[in-house]
Amino acid sequence: GQVQLDLARVRLLLERQHLGEARTLAEQIVQAHPNNAEAVAALAGAEDAIGRHRRAAALFDRAVQLDPNDPDIQTSRASSARDNGGFAGVTPEAEFRRDGDREYRAFTRVEEPVTPSWRLFGGYDINHAILRTVLHPTGVTSGFSGERQRGQVGAQYEMEEGHTSRLAVFANEGYVGGGGQFNYVEDDAKTNLSVEYHRANWDYSDLLADNGWRDQVAVGREQRFAGFFE
Repeated sequence: GQVQLDLARVRLLLERQHLGEARTLAEQIVQAHPNNAEAVAALAGAEDAIGRHRRAAALFDRAVQLDPNDPDIQTSRASSARDNGGFAGVTPEAEFRRDGDREYRAFTRVEEPVTPSWRLFGGYDINHAILRTVLHPTGVTSGFSGERQRGQVGAQYEMEEGHTSRLAVFANEGYVGGGGQFNYVEDDAKTNLSVEYHRANWDYSDLLADNGWRDQVAVGREQRFAGFFE
């Protein structure tokens, strides 16, 4: 009975996004009851929500081995595998501005796990733009009508602790760039460091027309404050 009460508390903590507290409690239950499939699945769900997908997948497999007939565990494992599996998609966009400028964009993304630790990814973007006024680096102003293309390929490695390293090569019109990203995962926070060199930049019309690029170093921190407004 106490185990069921503790598992109910784990589910409530996950629902309220107290991920670190939920993981700690689930881990304590598993240590006390290592053959309890429901407890192992609860720990897998907590690890998955935090971002430790490798660890979560191994725990879900262990839970299924302990109780292969539990439909809830099967559903949770399938949902996790679907959310963290490969994907391919195209996102079309159209933008019409007051000054008469128009842009028609399509973003293609493909990502595929090749091992529990490694995944490959790629992307191809195309932008057909009609711009009335563009300021070129020479100081000359003119209109622009044409297409711009860019792409990227790379690989990502995920450590057991959930930290990920991502490296990419940027293929742009007339030049090549590259970049890297490292994500450090904690129970209730994530820290990100990213570096980009010569990545095609379409944020501004002038850069789009002249095949401009961006060099950037960025650091970000995401902190969960679950329950702050409760």
